[in-house]
This record gives sequence, C-alpha cells and structure tokens, in this order.
Amino acid sequence: MEPKVIVGQIIGIVLTLLCMISPQFKRKWQMATMAIVSNALSGLNFLLLDQVSACGVSLVAIIQATLAIRHTQKDTSPSKIEISIFGVLYVLGGLLPYLVSGTLSEFRPLDVMPIVGALLFLGYLAQKEEQRMRLFSLANILVYLVYNALILSTQFFAQLVGLISVVIALIRYRKKKDTSA
Repeated sequence: MEPKVIVGQIIGIVLTLLCMISPQFKRKWQMATMAIVSNALSGLNFLLLDQVSACGVSLVAIIQATLAIRHTQKDTSPSKIEISIFGVLYVLGGLLPYLVSGTLSEFRPLDVMPIVGALLFLGYLAQKEEQRMRLFSLANILVYLVYNALILSTQFFAQLVGLISVVIALIRYRKKKDTSA
C-alpha cells in the first residue's frame, strides 16, 4: 500500500473521533467549527485517496461553515441567494477537478455522491435550530457512509460512529412535550 494511502486512512480514523463528539455539541457555532476541522481533514483524506470530486466539495464546505459561524455570531440566517450560491459551488466543487483537467468524461456516478452529501451539508448549515441541523447531518452521514464503503476509506468508520452519535444527540436534545395540560 502506498504511503499516501496509509496516511489517508489514518486521517479517516482521526475523523472517527471528531464525528463521535461533533453532534454532541449544543450550539450551532460549535458544530460549525467542528465541521471546518472535519472537512479539512476529510478533504485531505479524499485527496490522498485520489477522490478529487469529494476533495473539491470539502473545500466549499469549509467556506460555508466559516460563514455559518459568522451568521451565528450576528444572529442572522443565510439568504436564499447565499444558499443558492453555495448549492452551485458544491456542484462546481465536485465537477471542477474534472473540468479543469479536461477529464469530465471520467466523472463517474460515484462522484455524484459527494455532491449530494454536500447539498445535504448545505441544508445542515442553513438551519437555525440545532436539532434540524442534526437531521440534515443524519442524511449527509448516510450518503457518505455508502460512499466511503464504496471507495474503501476508513472514513466509513467515522460515518458509522457519526451516525450513532447523531442519533444519541437527537434523543439527548429532543424537546420535551408539555404533559401538564
């Protein structure tokens, strides 16, 4: 096995730890900060495993998560225009490596999965309420769980642990129904 693949797989294991704790944070800015770190490591992992489409998507995710933190600090929500721009950027981020290299014909159905996952991440960061963020995260994780299984990345374990952690967080932070009526 090539050294870059070994390093990529080790990064996937580190991501497992991040995916375990990230959904457990209570505040949006905390989850968005973890998303920046996770996407930086994830993008590096994908780059080392020659998954250029997923790498481009990770870069856009870092930018969006940074803006999400800013929105949280100002108590604002992203505009529909901002959301649309990021939607386009995610699609372009997934296609750009192929467009730049002139190898669009090598774009595979598998390369669509990071784009779909990224659009779910877009929905994740566009939410104002943390529980809704976790629901989008759940869908995102399911897409990347399958993707990482198909590309044989150790990020599969990160997604599996993340799935369990999100379910726990959804239960942990659920709103209690008023039963005093």
